[in-house]
Amino acid sequence: MKWAAVNEAKLPTVTAYWVAALVLALAVLSRFFPHPDNVSPMLAASLVAGLVLGRGRTLQATLMTALAMILSDIVIGFHSTALFVYAGMGLAALVSSQAAPWILSSPQVANRFGRSLLSSALASIAGSFIFFLISNLGVWLVGELYPMTASGFVACYAMALPFFAKSLLGDFVFGTTMLVAVSSAVVRFRGALRLNYAR
Repeated sequence: MKWAAVNEAKLPTVTAYWVAALVLALAVLSRFFPHPDNVSPMLAASLVAGLVLGRGRTLQATLMTALAMILSDIVIGFHSTALFVYAGMGLAALVSSQAAPWILSSPQVANRFGRSLLSSALASIAGSFIFFLISNLGVWLVGELYPMTASGFVACYAMALPFFAKSLLGDFVFGTTMLVAVSSAVVRFRGALRLNYAR
């Protein structure tokens, strides 16, 4: 089957949603096991959901990611900045869904892997950065730790930098690994899945 023909076909809706839901469910389970602070596959799972669902289902990927966080927080417990955390995770899924054509578009194995690796790494870093900006904006706006002033705003982000370094490392490792693995599987079984990632 030619690559152009694959791009023109469509992934059966149920297949895309089940794959995204499974990855998100596994990441949610990881939240209940001991792990280093700010190092979790949850953001990586949101990136994978965006990749699998693609550009045509960006909203669905965002909502599924937020729902996964909400359901797990029902057990773990909600906090004052939860909405900002959900927004950050959802936007990470949006980034990945928009990057899906770049991650999956090259038909040559060598070119595709290199492009997939680079695109996956960039998507992981972008997701981490977006999550850092939005979640810490929430910390500042809630006003429990920092005053609602310019100096308080700067202090909020400055104090969060050590946590960002750890989350960036975790997101980069988990995100890049998961995206490359999933995209490789997608390309390998593209004929059976009939994926649609045309730009």
